[in-house]
Parts: sequence; structure tokens; C-alpha cells
Amino acid sequence: MEQNLKKMSVRCQRKQSKMICHKFFKISASRTLSTLYRQVYNGGPENALNFGFSTLLLGNGNILNESYYKYITESHLNDFKKKNNGKEYVELLKEAIIDDFGKPLKDMIDYFKNEHFMYCSPSNVSSGLGGLPLKYKFKDSEKQGHITSHKLPTGETINVKEGYQKLMKYYTTSNITGEMATELGYKRLQQFYDEVLALGKNVTGKKNEEEMIEKFKKKLNEKSLYFNKFKFPDSESDDIAHEKCVNDEDAKELCPTRWEAIQRWFDHNVNIMKSAKPYIQDLFYTDGENKTTPTCLVKLTAEYNPSNGVPSYLESDPDCLEPASYFVPFFKAEMGPSYEDYNTNFHESRPGHHLQIQGFLENFQDACGGISGWINDVVDYYPSFSEGWGLYAENPLLLHDTKIIEDNPLARYGTLKWQIWRALRLIADVGFHEGNLTRDDVTKLFSKYTWDESDTVIKEITRYQGTPGQATSYMIGQQTIIDLRNSIEKQLGDKFDIKEFHYQLLKQGQSPFHFILSYMNSYVKCKLDTSSLSDCNVILNPPKPSFQFVDIKKKKKLKDIKALFRLFKKKKHH
Repeated sequence: MEQNLKKMSVRCQRKQSKMICHKFFKISASRTLSTLYRQVYNGGPENALNFGFSTLLLGNGNILNESYYKYITESHLNDFKKKNNGKEYVELLKEAIIDDFGKPLKDMIDYFKNEHFMYCSPSNVSSGLGGLPLKYKFKDSEKQGHITSHKLPTGETINVKEGYQKLMKYYTTSNITGEMATELGYKRLQQFYDEVLALGKNVTGKKNEEEMIEKFKKKLNEKSLYFNKFKFPDSESDDIAHEKCVNDEDAKELCPTRWEAIQRWFDHNVNIMKSAKPYIQDLFYTDGENKTTPTCLVKLTAEYNPSNGVPSYLESDPDCLEPASYFVPFFKAEMGPSYEDYNTNFHESRPGHHLQIQGFLENFQDACGGISGWINDVVDYYPSFSEGWGLYAENPLLLHDTKIIEDNPLARYGTLKWQIWRALRLIADVGFHEGNLTRDDVTKLFSKYTWDESDTVIKEITRYQGTPGQATSYMIGQQTIIDLRNSIEKQLGDKFDIKEFHYQLLKQGQSPFHFILSYMNSYVKCKLDTSSLSDCNVILNPPKPSFQFVDIKKKKKLKDIKALFRLFKKKKHH
């Protein structure tokens, strides 16, 4: 009897691991692909001709007719047809798009949906680069065959960890090691968790830690703190819903319960943005020669990719022909909780990514180039600065520099929770890709310290497994900015001005930290002694950028160009 129970337990564990692997890796891969390339997924390879880049290449719009093809003569076309069996270039281009893009894309989506997930390792084995190559092949969570060789067909031993170390250098623009990152993660984890415990005791009145946690969790999970009044119906949450509710028009009609809930969520976020405005004026120049903040509005937008568990941001263009986008996940099991929205808004909107990125485009991007322009042309995304700034906007700007959540203990908890989350991300990223942490290990850490059992944890852990190094950029970048601020404040003393510090920092755009640190060091020297450097006048009184203002006639064309830009960019900031 006991032996049979053990067998049943093992089968149950295997089934559970298999379900986790199948469900979330299948969703994260196939759903992302089928959402991004829905036309091919639903209609077949021929629908690749409807993508924006196809329209661009085929010259269906004025942009191409005026530029790419205006120098092609009749003679050129005739010569082309002779060399290609009488086919015109447009016909051959269509064939190439279908055969070399549409068909492989459809095959890849079908592979992920129908085959790949069968070969996932179970969650007690699944890790990241640090766990590769796997010791065994798996099928349906069962080991297959003999131990793998760990060698390439050419004989070289596979060393994936070395690649991760290079990724860390890109994501942090520093020489920080995995060991150093993990140490920082655990240090911050304990610091913020201790603050949460102290806050919980004040909120609940319970001094016993175990009793406090139990009571505080109940408070944090109250239905009134979420934007859906009841559990979402299965018909708005299953695979069919993921395929039918893919835009605002369809979601409003076919997923009405979710649509109503997300409108309430939008309204709450808009109110927070409004309430944050006076606090931002104390930290940034909002007008005048040194204006740092953007004028462009932020539009809350539903994100219909079911793999996404957290909000994200995408900037507009320098002329703000349409608002920047603040994406909110539509397919969360529960929409909320509301007490996390202060933290999320400060990260994604103002004073986070929107102020940082859109503010640079509007106030500092020079049409003539300049050093920051050149740096952004070479690499236009430096995660440690970008995501570090987003986290800096949470802490210290929200947590200590403003009083917006001073009398709101739940909002304060929401901010502390996400500081814990960032610390855990740091630990998880290194553990997955350089160490030996499994998915189960990381899930237990999140459960222990964030008290979060939602689908957000599951979706985010999947993201951390699939984007090695990216999670390190947040806390390492934040710490670099905090250290820089503290150092400059100490050096300048009474001459330190928080608005000027933010102005000098943000006008460099997205840049590697060694460049930013070098520039800010020059700024300090000039602030202390205007004759210390020959460039002091330029640093302290920089010339205004040369902007290319658009006239009304150009706006339509620029809007078309921007639509194509958004199609290809797809680089949202989380």
C-alpha cells in the first residue's frame, strides 16, 4: 500500500511539473509568436504580404513610390524580366516574402504550438543558461536515452556560462560579476523584507511575525483592492479568448467583463498620474531653458499578449504625433492590486521611462547629432541606465523624495514589494544563467518573500529564464545612479540641486555608465570651479539642441513612418 502511494505521488509530481512546463513555456513562445504574427498564424503564409514591411517593400504606399523606386526606368524593368523568366520584380518580391518569411514563420509557430513544448524539462530541472546543456533529453517530462555529450558536433565543449558573463557586461555596462550581483541582491532583499515586516506589524497590530503575515496577507488579497469584481469567466480567459480578444474593438465585444475591469484600472492609473504632477515639479525642471519633462501625453493601452504579466512602456516620436503608450496586461488572472499602481506609474510613466525617454526626445535630442546622438545610433538601448532609472524613480523618488504615499501604508507596501521583487530578479537571473537554481527554487523564493501566488510570478519567471542578463540591469543601474547622486551631493554640498542633477543626467540620453560617470565628474568640477575645464561654459550653460520642427504637410508622412517604426521597434520598457 505504502509503495503504491509513493508511486502515485511521483506520478502526480511528474504530471504537475509537466503541466507547468507545457502550460507556461507553450504560452510564452507560441502565444507571443501567434500574437505578433496573427495574420500568418490564422490566415497562412500568404498573409505575410499584409505586414507593414511588405507594404513598404512592395511600394503600396507613397513613401516608397517617392523614394525607393523613383529611379527605376522602363529599361531596367525590361532587363529584369528577361533575367527572371518574364516575371516582374514585384511578383518575385511577393514570392520571396511568402516563401522565405511567411512559410518559415508559420512552420515555426506550428512547431512551438504542437511539438516543442513536449521536450521541455520539468520545473524541478528547468533553469537557464547555467543549466545548459541538459544532462538528459526530456519528452513529456521523462528522461530519454543516455547522458548527453555536452559537446558540439565539431568536438568543442559547450560553455554557455561564458556567454552569460558577456551578456552581463552589455546589460550593466560594467564589470560586475555574477557573485557581486547575487551579493547585492541578497543584501537588498533582506533590507526591504525587514521593512515590510515592520510595516506589516504596524498595519495589523500583530507583534508575532507568523500571525502578522497571515493577517496582512488577507488584507492584501481583499477583493476590493482588485478591479474585477468577480472571477473572470473561462470564456474570457482560455486559449480561445486569447485568439479572439486581440484588439480593443474585439475585446470590448467578446471579452466584456475584462474590458470593463481594465477601464477601471485605467481610470485609477490616470488619477495617480494627476496626483503625482505637483511632486514631480519639485524634482525636475518643468519649463524654461532647462526643461526636462516631456509635454507628450501617455495613453493607457491594453496589452493582449497573454504571456505578459506586468505593464510596459513605449515612447512616441520627438513631435508627439500620437501619445506614448503605457501597456497594461489584459489577460491577468486578477486585474490589480491597486496598491501597486503608484510604484508602477512612477516606473513606467512620470518620473520613470516616459520622463526619461520622451523627455530626452523632446528636450535634448539634437537633429545635428552630438555625442549622445552618436552613442544612440551605435546602440540605442542601454538597459542598465534605462531600467536603472525606472527603478530609481520608484526608490528613492517615490519611496523617499515625495510624500505621495506617506499616509498610504498599502501603497508603501506595494513599493517595498517591488523593491523585493527587483532584488529577487537579480538573484534569479544569476542563479538561472550562471548558477544552478531551478524554476522551482526561484518560485519558492518569490512565494516566501513577495507573498505573491499570482500568475504574474509565473509569467515573469518565464521571462527571466528566457532573457539572460536583462534582469540584472534594474538594481545594478539603480544603485549606480543612487551612488552617483550621493557622491555629487557630498562633493557639492550647498551647491547641490536635485533638479539640476536630474537635468545634467537625463540630457545625456541612454548611454553607457562609464560615459555618464565621466560627464558627471566634469559637471562637478565645473560647478566647483568654472575655470577648471575649457568646456565648463558648455556643460553649465549648454546650447539648445537644433530641432527639426515639422510643418502640417509633413505630418501625414511622418505618421506613416512612425507606424513602420513602431512595427519594427517592439522594444518596450518594463
